[in-house]
Amino acid sequence: MRNHLHTRSRGFTLVELLVVIGIIAILIAILLPSLQAARRQANTVKCLAAMKEIGNAFHMYANEYKGYFPAARDHGYADSAQWQRWTNLIARYTHSQGKNFPNYLSVNEIRRNSILWGCPEWARALEYNPNAAAASAENVYTGFGMQYYPTFWQDGGQAKGLASVNPPPFPAAGPNLGYIKANVWGRKGADRALVADSQFDIVALNATITRSNIIFQPYTTLAFGTGLITVDSRHQKPGTTKQTAINSKGVNVLYCDGHAAQASPIDVVNAVKNPGADNVQP
Repeated sequence: MRNHLHTRSRGFTLVELLVVIGIIAILIAILLPSLQAARRQANTVKCLAAMKEIGNAFHMYANEYKGYFPAARDHGYADSAQWQRWTNLIARYTHSQGKNFPNYLSVNEIRRNSILWGCPEWARALEYNPNAAAASAENVYTGFGMQYYPTFWQDGGQAKGLASVNPPPFPAAGPNLGYIKANVWGRKGADRALVADSQFDIVALNATITRSNIIFQPYTTLAFGTGLITVDSRHQKPGTTKQTAINSKGVNVLYCDGHAAQASPIDVVNAVKNPGADNVQP
């Protein structure tokens, strides 16, 4: 006689299956916030690394142009589609083509493949459209903005000497200098912001900004006006209230000495208005 044991296999019962699904759901609920936090942290690190490379590009530009940093905007062209912007001006130092980079309009050719688009958290509210006007296309808004008040504290809190070229018929807020020496930017350089997370290509602020009237993304749709700083607190934990975000480090910033770090919107205001001091009123 052959004595074979035949084990009859059976599947999961409905109750067992529901228990397994429930356990998986609990594990996902426990692990998902940690995974999301890890992703945000990784994206923050990538963004900060891109900013440091952008800082190197500023200095390479200065080495080639007699010690001058690029202007944030050079309006010396017929229309906004022809404006030079800081991103156009340093593009050749951020791409493998190097000195063979043809011209500023060619920045359009390296979109999303350059450190100029180096923040993974950038939502690209203005998606690139090859048929759109250049001023509204993605080659203008890369997710980073250059602040253009290099001598704000020296000028007694007045928006003079902007790093912007505004020839007639464009109005000028003062004797704008446009292209300004790197050593001027470098005064208080460890505390002075140069580039920050922003939907726009420049970081603008109101001279009388206070903690009570500050407006910033993603909590408010921005336009150039009163009581704002055009930074994007995009590295903030989702669901953070605006009141908390104002003082929380959700904005990545490149400083004039070349280091990059996280800062709060209030920190950025101070790093523009009076580097090294807290001069924003309650």
